[in-house]
Amino acid sequence: MAEPGRESGGEPDEDRRERVNRELIELLNELRVALPGVQVLFAFLLAVPFAQGFTRVTDFQRALFFVVMALTAISLAFLIAPSSWHRLRFRRRDKERILRASNGMSIAGLAFSR
Repeated sequence: MAEPGRESGGEPDEDRRERVNRELIELLNELRVALPGVQVLFAFLLAVPFAQGFTRVTDFQRALFFVVMALTAISLAFLIAPSSWHRLRFRRRDKERILRASNGMSIAGLAFSR
């Protein structure tokens, strides 16, 4: 059973504020790992139309390429947004709201990159 003033799932001897701070730091660190991979994928996709063979693709392949490129760009936007959101709002002392919003953006960014 959780102690009064503590939520279950936290580290021992960790109050709510400490848990939110830790989880926000962990989330931002996880994004530092995921973001470069999506950025590299996007960079490769940007180079594809300049390859010689791109002129020989079918209309379906071209449409599929642009869908994948758009999804990757959306993924990048969602994965970059939590760091920006944190930077814009961290002085307002509402880290729990930042954490909830950033968690949702991160999940959306990872879903679009798959």
